[in-house]
Amino acid sequence: MSPARQARVPEGLALITKGESLEIVLEWLEMAHRMGFTEVQLQVCWHPLSSRELEAIAERLRSLALTCRSVGVYNDLLRPSSYHFFNTSGAELRQILDWIPGAGLREAVVWSGSYADDLLADDPRNHTAEARSALKHSIEELLPALERAGTRLVIEPWYTHVLASAADLRELCEAYPESLGVVIDVANLLRPEDWSHRGAAIEATVT
Repeated sequence: MSPARQARVPEGLALITKGESLEIVLEWLEMAHRMGFTEVQLQVCWHPLSSRELEAIAERLRSLALTCRSVGVYNDLLRPSSYHFFNTSGAELRQILDWIPGAGLREAVVWSGSYADDLLADDPRNHTAEARSALKHSIEELLPALERAGTRLVIEPWYTHVLASAADLRELCEAYPESLGVVIDVANLLRPEDWSHRGAAIEATVT
């Protein structure tokens, strides 16, 4: 096989292109194209985020004929003004939601949120009715922007965050069926004490 020939990548397999700057994201997109990927998932991890930078990403996707269905913003819905998760906040999320329709994307991915400053750490306040109420308030604030964009907000769970179980996720998605989706990453919901019976825990999560 010629060294210049692209490898064949299974259809539907996307490369995550994560970057702390525009230049890094563009480099990842070029790399994805050289590797033979036709689909990518963007992950934006910087602020401030400009319309010029977003248009540069959209133009590079078009020029490389890359399909991108989702963009990870991964801010904290419990504290939307904070930048402590992945260097983005609710402000960047709203910019992304305004940008998505013209760029041909379908959804934005976020964390449900935590009162702990460390992404993976626990905080007892996360597991309270007040935290769930704050989360719902943040989501309802975003509903007009989601409707305008014709897109969904996709939540990636973690077992120490406010959405800590499959039951929590199901309940929230049923409350906003047109606006919310979930990243199905079963390992994110497995607590250390679950590992000894992880088969049963995984089955309970996916069903």
